[in-house]
Amino acid sequence: MMDNNKNLYFIPIIAKAFDRPHPDESIHVAIDEISNLGKLDEYKYGYELFKKFVEEVIRSHAINKENKDKVFDNIITRILSEDKDLSEEKSNILNMFKNSGMLNVRYEKLYQEYFKRIPLEIELYKEGSKVSSKPIEKYSTEIIFKEIEPGHYSINLSNGRMLWESEITKREIIWDDAFPGVSYPMAADSGEEKIQPTISKELVVGEIALSIFPGLETGMIVLKLSREVL
Repeated sequence: MMDNNKNLYFIPIIAKAFDRPHPDESIHVAIDEISNLGKLDEYKYGYELFKKFVEEVIRSHAINKENKDKVFDNIITRILSEDKDLSEEKSNILNMFKNSGMLNVRYEKLYQEYFKRIPLEIELYKEGSKVSSKPIEKYSTEIIFKEIEPGHYSINLSNGRMLWESEITKREIIWDDAFPGVSYPMAADSGEEKIQPTISKELVVGEIALSIFPGLETGMIVLKLSREVL
C-alpha cells in the first residue's frame, strides 16, 4: 500500500514556502529540500511525481502568497490535462490528491469543472489499441459500433474510466455460431422479428447498457444511454 504522506511529501514543503515572508526566495530552498529528500529510497516515487507533474509549474509562476491557490490549481489541472489516457503515475497522483486533506476540496472542484468542459467520448479498444470513438451528444440515447470481429475488446470513457472489458468470440457475433440452424432474419422478412442480442449487460446502473448482436460476417456493439452521461 502506498504511503500518501511520503509520495506527496513535496506538497507541505511547497505550501510552507508560500507562507513564509519571502516566498519567492523560500521556494528555491523548498525545491532543494524536495530534491535532497528525493534521493532517499522512501521518497523516490514522490520525487518522480514532483519532477513529472509539479516542478515546471512551480518554476513558471511568480511566487507570492496571492498565487498559492493558483499554483496548486494549475498543478492539478496539468495532471488532468496531460493526457486523456490515465497512466499509472497520473492515476496514482490523482488518487493521492483526492485523498489529501489539504487539496481534496480543490481537487474535487477542479475535476468536476475540467471534465464538464470536455465533451465525453466512448472509445472502443481491440487488443489494447483504439479502433473507434464516438462522442456522447447532449441527447444521445444510443451509440453503435459495427463490423465487430472476434478479439479482446474494452470500452472506455475518454476521461479514462473503463466501462467494460471482455473477449468476444464467434459465438457472440457470427450468426451461424450464435444460432446454429436458424435462418438469419433478412430486412425483406415480413412481421416484427428482431435479432436478439447474445450478450446484454448493464455497464453503469441506470445509465449505460451494452448489447452485442450477431451478424452474417461481423457483429455489432450497441450502447443504450438512459440519460446524459456525466
